[in-house]
Amino acid sequence: MPSTTVIILDVHPLPPAELLEALRLMDAELVTPTLPHLMRGRLDALPAGDVLLVPAEADGDIVRAVVRRLRRWAGAPVVVAWTVGDYAALERHVRLGHDYLVPPFLPALVAARLRSCTERAGLGRTVQEADARAELMGYEKELEIGREIQAGFLPESLPVPAGWE
Repeated sequence: MPSTTVIILDVHPLPPAELLEALRLMDAELVTPTLPHLMRGRLDALPAGDVLLVPAEADGDIVRAVVRRLRRWAGAPVVVAWTVGDYAALERHVRLGHDYLVPPFLPALVAARLRSCTERAGLGRTVQEADARAELMGYEKELEIGREIQAGFLPESLPVPAGWE
């Protein structure tokens, strides 16, 4: 069973053979949907993946739109941009917060890089969940204090007018 599912964005240039071979050797499942399918396909037909592999030459806005669509269905994958030599384009992706791969595309290096990318993304999600939980607990504490204050406004027993029954 593959340990990592890699969605390969099908925009040009396509990944070099060395990178694809390294992914195969690390036993990654490679999914290659078309860009129109990712952008306009049914949400329940979108692939679930750990990594979205994009060429550095890919437009950052398109990558962001694809990630938004994937997030709705199966959670956002880690975006990893690769290049063979266009480092200016790669820098644009890094500025957007994407991870990156550069040659040499040796199996051990690619596996280690993708593992660290997915672990870092998982850690980020865990921290966000912990922050949300802490915020929720803070709100619950404030509500409990409010209930105690409101309970203090009521008398021990409610007055009953004579002959009311």
